[in-house]
Amino acid sequence: MPPWPDNPCRCGWWIPSSWTPRENACVVELIPLPPAPLTTLWGDAPGPELGHAVFTARGALLRLAPREWLAIGPGDWPGLEAVDVSGASTGWRLRGPDARALLSRGAAIDLDARHFPAGHCARTRVARCPAILLARGEGEIDLLAARSYAPWLQGWLLDAAGVAGLA
Repeated sequence: MPPWPDNPCRCGWWIPSSWTPRENACVVELIPLPPAPLTTLWGDAPGPELGHAVFTARGALLRLAPREWLAIGPGDWPGLEAVDVSGASTGWRLRGPDARALLSRGAAIDLDARHFPAGHCARTRVARCPAILLARGEGEIDLLAARSYAPWLQGWLLDAAGVAGLA
């Protein structure tokens, strides 16, 4: 039980009343991503430009390096070396008008929508942890990281949201 009065917002975070700038409405929702096949791919193949993602009905294909992709979702990848990394990674979707502001507190790249619009992806660090960011929309970014960093990153996100008055 938190040391402050009960004040849950709709995403389940417990926040003190003094930190609710928008009447108990979350400005940033932290949504755990459901388990999905993640495959790292290497090789020469046509695909999205470096730093871009292509969305399909079954998932997404992110171009992380000149010869490296991350496939989210099932698929066949003929002619490419593929390694299933599903069990090694976890992620969250940050949704809300202040999602970019929250991630910017710990990200090593500029997340302004002019520089990191929807459909862009990047391998970077968030709160000193290696991570992959995928901009899905104006107020929606996916954060993927190694499973071993999950407790640290989730705690950091919650702390950063509280300090910034975003949660």
